[in-house]
Amino acid sequence: MYRTICISAAALLITTAMLNTTGCLTPQKYTPLAQYTIDPDLTDLPNVDASDDTLGIRRFSAAQPLKRDIFYRDADLRVGNLLDAQWAEFPADMMTRYIFDAAAASGRFHDVGLATDLSRPTFLLTGDLRKFDLDRSQDPWHAECQIHFELRSVSNSRAAWTETLTASVPLSENTIPALPQAMSNATTAVIHQAVTAIAQSTSER
Repeated sequence: MYRTICISAAALLITTAMLNTTGCLTPQKYTPLAQYTIDPDLTDLPNVDASDDTLGIRRFSAAQPLKRDIFYRDADLRVGNLLDAQWAEFPADMMTRYIFDAAAASGRFHDVGLATDLSRPTFLLTGDLRKFDLDRSQDPWHAECQIHFELRSVSNSRAAWTETLTASVPLSENTIPALPQAMSNATTAVIHQAVTAIAQSTSER
């Protein structure tokens, strides 16, 4: 009886030691997930002539399967996502909203709205967000934004403008907290190029 108790106590001590070693019984340190957003500059948009045209915008699609993850690319073509940081919103949703705001602010269109809210807009804009990445293959690191745009006339379905726009901006330092500002600058460049192209292509009809 005494030997059985001793063996059981010894087994309990061994099990407890193993659990402590694997961290099951020790307090785990919680590291909060950092969330970042962007703030592109929508001022100084190109001067364009006003028109009676309307623009419907479909919610942009995204190439990345993990919508809010921050993706990185290394020199050996290895890609991955950060484990301790993410975007506060889906990047495709952010870019849809900012393109919406910029197109409305340009004054080119009589009305700008989501395609689901406009009964029959003059033009329909779609976008495919292909890159919203941290490029670590360069030194300094770069924030890269790439969107494929298609602008079509609703009356005949012909493409008025289609182009893939890319902007790459260096980070102020090779740290994750420096990424949002660089990405804001990259998206600003893409937005301004897109608004300029949209205005030109819709005025050439």
